[in-house]
Amino acid sequence: MHLASAAAPADSKSDPIRAERTALFDVVRFNGGFFAVGERGVAMHSDDGGKSWRGQRTPTTRTLVSVVVIDKERAVAVGHGASIVRTTDGGRTWKAVEAEDAGSDSILGITLLGDGRLVAYGAYGMYLESADQGLTWTRRKVVDDEFEWHISHVTEVGSRLYLVGEAGTIAVSEDRGTSWKKLDSPYKGSFFGLLGLKDGALLA
Repeated sequence: MHLASAAAPADSKSDPIRAERTALFDVVRFNGGFFAVGERGVAMHSDDGGKSWRGQRTPTTRTLVSVVVIDKERAVAVGHGASIVRTTDGGRTWKAVEAEDAGSDSILGITLLGDGRLVAYGAYGMYLESADQGLTWTRRKVVDDEFEWHISHVTEVGSRLYLVGEAGTIAVSEDRGTSWKKLDSPYKGSFFGLLGLKDGALLA
C-alpha cells in the first residue's frame, strides 16, 4: 500500500466541470464552505454556502461516493473500484492512494473515528482501517470469516462502533473494531444509513 505520485490540479481550463450536470453523492463542511464528490472522480468546492461550485478532477475516473474531513488541510474520499483519493492542501490537489487489501471492489463509505483512525467499508464485507490519515490501509475481519454482505455505514456512538448493511445486517463492536457481534434485526432488507440520536437511541 502506498501513496501514488499522480496529483490532480484544482482548476482545468479544458473540459470544465458543471455542478448542475454532475451526479454528486456526498457533501461535507470544509473550511467554512462545502466539499462534494461524485461521478467520474469529480470533487466540487463551494465557499459561498452552495450558491456556486468549482469542480476539479481527482486522479480516479471512478465514481466517488463518500468523503470525510480530517482537519483544515486534509480530507479523504472513497468510491467505486476501490478508489481512495486524498488531499493535504485544502483540496487544491488530490493524490491517489492504493489499498491492495481492497482489491477492485467498491468502497461505499468512510468514517473518521474519535481516536483519529479512519475506517472505509463496502462490498462483500470489506472493512479497511487506517491509522495514518489515509496513507496506508489494512483489511480487518468483520463479524466472522463467512461474512460477505455489503457494509453501507459505520458510526461511532460513545465507546461502541456500529455497522449496517445488506440482508438486515446490524453489528456492534465493543473494542473499537477489533471484534464484532451481529445483532438480531427486525428487517431483512438493506440498511443504507445509521444515526446515533442525542438520547442514546439509534436510527437505521
